[in-house]
Amino acid sequence: MLTVSGAAHAKEPAPATVDTLQVDLGVRYGLSFEKLDVNPWRLGWGGAIGYTRENAIYLGASFDYYDGEVKKYPADNYPDPTIGGNYWQALAQVGYDLRLSKRWLWRPKVGVGWATLNFNDCITTIDGVECAKTYTSETALVPALQLMFVTPVSFSLEARYVMLFNSVTIKHALVGGFGIGF
Repeated sequence: MLTVSGAAHAKEPAPATVDTLQVDLGVRYGLSFEKLDVNPWRLGWGGAIGYTRENAIYLGASFDYYDGEVKKYPADNYPDPTIGGNYWQALAQVGYDLRLSKRWLWRPKVGVGWATLNFNDCITTIDGVECAKTYTSETALVPALQLMFVTPVSFSLEARYVMLFNSVTIKHALVGGFGIGF
């Protein structure tokens, strides 16, 4: 009979979020990667709710709304046409909590869900200016990385890369955020 001896490996301590329900509210700011005259993201707000299981897998959902930007369309002899719009998204998320120290953790995660873009655009024609308002709903895939400081009240910084499918105007955006939760 053969036996192998070795040093026992201590189990790594679990992240501070394990077996807890987390609620997070915060501010966001987004930038489109497309060249547009206006930014439909800009300043926004959002929230998330989720649960970290004992194996450190995070399951959650989030909602974010961005005010966007509206500008006057540069047209002579035409009363106040505007261009611009805003954006919102609802996502289901899955992630993994990686313990950095007793109170700090990284949470790489990915969200999949529904995004809606409200956009008003104008063009100059021979007869003047023509404007059209469009509402499009797209599937969104959003990989993200969140750094959290967990106490009874938690603080987080997050970076997201938003990918929209079937969108003609906007395909990609970068979003940053700060959240406070419990």
